[in-house]
Amino acid sequence: MTFAKAILREWVWFALSISASLIFWNIYFYIKYPAEGPGYFWDFLLMPGDWEFRLPSILTVILIYTVRVAVRVFKKK
Repeated sequence: MTFAKAILREWVWFALSISASLIFWNIYFYIKYPAEGPGYFWDFLLMPGDWEFRLPSILTVILIYTVRVAVRVFKKK
């Protein structure tokens, strides 16, 4: 596999991790705060200073990506 394909594959996995995290947390906040509507998570995600809502999403992306890398490393052994 060429270097460019490897970089492209990593970016695709990173984008999928971010998408999965945002979809999961959007559904979570929609269930937790049903009266606010489905856009409640996005309102707080885009507001400055609200790390209470951003941090779980960022940590989920890091977790997904770390598990992916760990599986790839242990698969080689």
